[in-house]
Amino acid sequence: MNTPRAVKALLALMVLPILFAWAEPRRALRTASSGDLTADHALRLLRLVATTEAEVSDTEGNYVPLAALLKRKGLAELAAKFDTLDTTWGRVANYALSVNPSPDGKHYQASLVPQQGCGSAFFCSESAIIYEGKALGCTER
Repeated sequence: MNTPRAVKALLALMVLPILFAWAEPRRALRTASSGDLTADHALRLLRLVATTEAEVSDTEGNYVPLAALLKRKGLAELAAKFDTLDTTWGRVANYALSVNPSPDGKHYQASLVPQQGCGSAFFCSESAIIYEGKALGCTER
Protein backbone atom coordinates (compact mmCIF):
# COMPACT_ATOMS: atom_id res chain seq x y z
CA MET A 1 0.00 0.00 0.00
CA ASN A 2 1.29 3.41 -0.96
CA THR A 3 1.23 5.38 2.30
CA PRO A 4 1.47 8.90 0.79
CA ARG A 5 -1.53 8.16 -1.45
CA ALA A 6 -3.55 6.87 1.52
CA VAL A 7 -2.65 9.95 3.56
CA LYS A 8 -3.71 12.24 0.69
CA ALA A 9 -7.01 10.40 0.36
CA LEU A 10 -7.63 10.66 4.10
CA LEU A 11 -6.86 14.39 4.08
CA ALA A 12 -9.20 14.92 1.14
CA LEU A 13 -11.99 13.14 3.02
CA MET A 14 -11.37 15.36 6.03
CA VAL A 15 -11.28 18.62 4.04
CA LEU A 16 -14.35 18.09 1.84
CA PRO A 17 -16.92 18.37 4.68
CA ILE A 18 -15.21 21.55 5.88
CA LEU A 19 -15.37 23.07 2.41
CA PHE A 20 -19.01 22.05 2.07
CA ALA A 21 -19.89 23.60 5.43
CA TRP A 22 -18.13 26.80 4.37
CA ALA A 23 -19.76 27.02 0.92
CA GLU A 24 -23.31 25.82 1.60
CA PRO A 25 -24.61 28.84 3.60
CA ARG A 26 -23.33 31.17 0.89
CA ARG A 27 -25.08 29.14 -1.80
CA ALA A 28 -28.26 29.06 0.28
CA LEU A 29 -28.32 32.85 0.54
CA ARG A 30 -27.58 33.31 -3.16
CA THR A 31 -30.29 30.87 -4.24
CA ALA A 32 -33.11 31.95 -1.92
CA SER A 33 -35.36 32.80 -4.86
CA SER A 34 -38.37 34.07 -2.91
CA GLY A 35 -36.24 36.31 -0.74
CA ASP A 36 -36.89 34.04 2.25
CA LEU A 37 -34.54 31.60 3.91
CA THR A 38 -35.77 28.13 4.70
CA ALA A 39 -35.14 26.80 8.21
CA ASP A 40 -32.40 24.59 6.75
CA HIS A 41 -30.67 27.58 5.15
CA ALA A 42 -31.01 29.58 8.37
CA LEU A 43 -29.40 26.75 10.32
CA ARG A 44 -26.50 26.65 7.86
CA LEU A 45 -26.07 30.40 8.20
CA LEU A 46 -25.85 30.16 12.00
CA ARG A 47 -23.28 27.38 11.59
CA LEU A 48 -21.22 29.76 9.47
CA VAL A 49 -21.55 32.47 12.14
CA ALA A 50 -20.41 30.03 14.86
CA THR A 51 -17.49 28.84 12.72
CA THR A 52 -16.40 32.40 11.97
CA GLU A 53 -16.63 33.35 15.66
CA ALA A 54 -14.45 30.34 16.54
CA GLU A 55 -11.87 31.39 13.94
CA VAL A 56 -11.84 34.98 15.25
CA SER A 57 -11.47 33.76 18.83
CA ASP A 58 -8.60 31.47 17.87
CA THR A 59 -6.69 34.24 16.10
CA GLU A 60 -7.57 37.28 18.22
CA GLY A 61 -8.47 35.81 21.60
CA ASN A 62 -11.98 37.27 21.78
CA TYR A 63 -15.42 37.12 20.15
CA VAL A 64 -16.82 40.02 18.10
CA PRO A 65 -20.27 41.47 17.33
CA LEU A 66 -22.17 41.00 14.07
CA ALA A 67 -20.83 44.16 12.39
CA ALA A 68 -17.23 42.93 12.87
CA LEU A 69 -18.14 39.39 11.74
CA LEU A 70 -19.53 40.70 8.46
CA LYS A 71 -16.06 42.07 7.66
CA ARG A 72 -14.40 38.66 8.11
CA LYS A 73 -13.38 36.43 5.25
CA GLY A 74 -16.11 33.89 5.96
CA LEU A 75 -19.00 36.36 5.92
CA ALA A 76 -17.74 39.39 3.98
CA GLU A 77 -19.20 38.22 0.68
CA LEU A 78 -22.61 37.91 2.35
CA ALA A 79 -22.55 41.37 3.93
CA ALA A 80 -24.58 42.89 1.07
CA LYS A 81 -27.44 40.49 1.89
CA PHE A 82 -27.66 41.83 5.46
CA ASP A 83 -29.59 44.88 6.60
CA THR A 84 -27.47 45.72 9.64
CA LEU A 85 -29.49 47.54 12.30
CA ASP A 86 -26.62 48.18 14.73
CA THR A 87 -23.35 46.51 15.71
CA THR A 88 -25.07 43.40 17.09
CA TRP A 89 -28.38 43.11 15.15
CA GLY A 90 -29.25 42.69 11.52
CA ARG A 91 -31.77 41.20 9.15
CA VAL A 92 -31.18 38.74 6.38
CA ALA A 93 -34.18 37.80 4.25
CA ASN A 94 -36.97 36.76 6.64
CA TYR A 95 -34.74 36.29 9.72
CA ALA A 96 -33.29 38.60 12.37
CA LEU A 97 -29.70 37.77 13.35
CA SER A 98 -28.13 38.83 16.63
CA VAL A 99 -24.50 38.23 17.57
CA ASN A 100 -23.74 39.66 20.98
CA PRO A 101 -20.32 39.20 22.64
CA SER A 102 -19.83 39.66 26.37
CA PRO A 103 -18.07 42.89 27.45
CA ASP A 104 -14.79 41.00 27.97
CA GLY A 105 -15.10 39.22 24.59
CA LYS A 106 -14.73 35.77 26.15
CA HIS A 107 -18.33 34.65 25.43
CA TYR A 108 -21.06 35.34 22.89
CA GLN A 109 -24.70 34.60 22.24
CA ALA A 110 -26.10 34.36 18.71
CA SER A 111 -29.69 33.98 17.59
CA LEU A 112 -31.38 33.69 14.24
CA VAL A 113 -35.12 34.22 14.64
CA PRO A 114 -37.85 34.43 11.99
CA GLN A 115 -39.29 37.94 11.76
CA GLN A 116 -42.82 36.64 11.20
CA GLY A 117 -44.74 33.43 11.49
CA CYS A 118 -43.98 30.25 13.34
CA GLY A 119 -40.74 29.13 11.77
CA SER A 120 -37.77 27.65 13.57
CA ALA A 121 -35.43 29.89 15.53
CA PHE A 122 -31.79 28.94 16.16
CA PHE A 123 -29.48 29.84 19.04
CA CYS A 124 -25.82 29.21 19.87
CA SER A 125 -22.94 30.41 22.01
CA GLU A 126 -19.21 29.84 22.27
CA SER A 127 -19.95 26.17 22.92
CA ALA A 128 -20.86 25.98 19.20
CA ILE A 129 -23.89 23.84 20.06
CA ILE A 130 -26.87 25.06 18.05
CA TYR A 131 -30.32 24.84 19.57
CA GLU A 132 -33.59 25.00 17.64
CA GLY A 133 -36.77 26.45 19.09
CA LYS A 134 -40.31 27.20 18.03
CA ALA A 135 -42.76 29.62 19.59
CA LEU A 136 -45.22 28.07 22.04
CA GLY A 137 -48.85 28.13 20.96
CA CYS A 138 -47.95 29.04 17.42
CA THR A 139 -49.44 27.02 14.59
CA GLU A 140 -48.21 27.07 11.00
CA ARG A 141 -50.68 28.37 8.47
